[in-house]
Amino acid sequence: MGKREFWGCMDCKTAIPISETNQAPKFPPDYLEDGEPEPQDEMFDFLRKHLHHHVERLFVSDGPFSHQRFAESLREDFFSVQTEAGEELILRRWRTAVAEPIQYEIRSGKIVIAVKQINFQEKELADMIRRIFPQNPPSEEDVEALVGGARLLKEHHEEHIKKHFLSRFHALEEKDLIAQTEYPLRFLVAMDECFFEYLSAMVLMLYCSRKQETIIENILQRENNPYGAMALEIEIDFQVL
Repeated sequence: MGKREFWGCMDCKTAIPISETNQAPKFPPDYLEDGEPEPQDEMFDFLRKHLHHHVERLFVSDGPFSHQRFAESLREDFFSVQTEAGEELILRRWRTAVAEPIQYEIRSGKIVIAVKQINFQEKELADMIRRIFPQNPPSEEDVEALVGGARLLKEHHEEHIKKHFLSRFHALEEKDLIAQTEYPLRFLVAMDECFFEYLSAMVLMLYCSRKQETIIENILQRENNPYGAMALEIEIDFQVL
């Protein structure tokens, strides 16, 4: 998938997405009673309106960032964008009412992100342990011991995980090792190699006979993806500077 793009007027500090939907028919409020949908081309109208202005093509490099859920229709978003010359800018997107059009504002500055908290999916991890040992299921005390050990392991490696996540954020997207949740700032992420190896070793040491090792390692590896039981939940925060 290509990067999202916008046309931006640098004089008026406004923008419009480059999208086929901007050329879709426009349905009037009384469309069901009478009349045909009116054709429209919002991009053409935008470019015509700003014909003698300084218009740039903008490329989204990061975002959207928002403190509201994706389902919020009046959500305010921020994107990091670049001009064709490489200048870094901020694009704000919002609407004031559901019936009103989405608005865009170009700003100078930058967006700084930081990891707010890291959690692993305790219930999913415990259920996985019960599921992969059906013939000789571990006791609830053993399952809780593993979850508690994983919790301590996460706390010990937390700073490493934070730095590693921020440094490889875009690489994770390209390799499908990250999944978006309903919140723009919350992600499910495959464990990095170091953390995964420690946790796998803990599972094998506590529960696994030598002849089972390869089978269990394969199961754990298969579960280490954004939709698996080994995924980490990472929440970030951002500042517009």
